Amino acid sequence: MRTLARCGKLRVVRLGRMRVGLVLGLAVGAIALGPAGAYASGGELLSWGYNDKGQLGIGTGQPTGSPAGVDLGSSQGTIVAVASGATHSLAITSTGSLLVWGSDAAHELGLGSETATETTPQPGPTLPGATGLPTIVAAGDEDSFAVTSTGQLYGWGDDKVGQLGNGETGTTVDAPVQITGVGNVS
Repeated sequence: MRTLARCGKLRVVRLGRMRVGLVLGLAVGAIALGPAGAYASGGELLSWGYNDKGQLGIGTGQPTGSPAGVDLGSSQGTIVAVASGATHSLAITSTGSLLVWGSDAAHELGLGSETATETTPQPGPTLPGATGLPTIVAAGDEDSFAVTSTGQLYGWGDDKVGQLGNGETGTTVDAPVQITGVGNVS
């Protein structure tokens, strides 16, 4: 890991072919990089970067070049997993809650009905038939995925070319559907 630049508490390093911003003095538990920005979690959630659809979760649609704290509310616990799509983000808390924010143009937030944008973290969708809590999240351009502690895979959002893996194409899926036939995901 080679340091490329420093700016205050932010250090930009090279990991292979990628440049990654790290906040000095923060124990990073997870980091997600995407066009939306970067999110580091060591219990708290920080975000920075592009923010035209509220994907940073800081309550505005304005970009920020410095790490900004994301308010999770007092009952959400700490962040244990995070994912960033093109214009939306997802996180899982230590209490097993799924949080979503940013654009919902293709139902990538999974809230059941299209909303324009959410600029702060909102309670995420329920995973129907789940036998465990969500432990992993992933975000595509306009789609989202979650994996439960029992290995169930769920997807929602843009499915125009079959990217959700649910056997359909040419649609958007407004709430999570279980993706079957992939075995125990971990």
